[in-house]
Amino acid sequence: MTYLHDEIASQPEVWARTLDMSVSGLPTPGERVAVIGCGTSYYMAQAYAALREAAGHGETDAFPASEFPAARPYDRVVALCRSGTTTEVLAALGRSTAPTVALTGDPATPVTDVAGTVIALDFADDRSVVMTRFATSVLVLLRASLGESLAGLPAEAERALATPLAPELLAAEQVTFLGTGWTFGLANEAALKLREAAQTWTESYHAMEYRHGPISIAAPGRAVWVLGPVPDGLAEQVRATGAYLERSDGDPLASLVRVHRLAEARAEARGLNPDQPRALTRSVILA
Repeated sequence: MTYLHDEIASQPEVWARTLDMSVSGLPTPGERVAVIGCGTSYYMAQAYAALREAAGHGETDAFPASEFPAARPYDRVVALCRSGTTTEVLAALGRSTAPTVALTGDPATPVTDVAGTVIALDFADDRSVVMTRFATSVLVLLRASLGESLAGLPAEAERALATPLAPELLAAEQVTFLGTGWTFGLANEAALKLREAAQTWTESYHAMEYRHGPISIAAPGRAVWVLGPVPDGLAEQVRATGAYLERSDGDPLASLVRVHRLAEARAEARGLNPDQPRALTRSVILA
């Protein structure tokens, strides 16, 4: 057993606890917002930014923390940082002229010194280097702050944990993840999970962009997983290549739990320890 295994399995319980949280300091409707993070946190920022704009709450941009344009006017900057120690996030918060709020798994860290408001999800923190439950719980919290009704989401996560994975996914030489709108961030995160945990060849694209070149990599023995709606005609085109097509039913965030399970299973099959991926650490701290 690994930390990753337990953290994946705990997501229904952790999401339910997240939905019971009462927090302050998150963006309010009408504010112009920047959301920053690194790696997985950046991809959750992408998802939240797309959701917030689509819900009509205001212009929302997502940036890798290292690329945050501090001179651009924002009403609030939201930082996602599990460790609370990531160098690029701390630097970006320090450069911000707008009010800042950080969501972290460990509030007893330097992020508390530089962020104006800190929201702690310490109960959702991961011990594995590969991030799962912290990232998904942050997105649950942010989605709830937009007024989404998510009471049934923990039960969807339970079903995602119980649903068998297709043999074609377990054996695929290569996996491409596709998303539309907010699920593009999930597609990026899904691809990252398989790279980190299982050293799998993965790619991710906007679903409508896939036919503009990337579909050329599809072939028998490879897989395409669409998180969210499948654009008209795409399923038929993918199947024509001989690749396996996986579609997501229900909430796409619950489907990400199945991706977590796939990453764990493929790591185990290769004899890899997903708690300690090659060349990775829990936090990037630069000298």
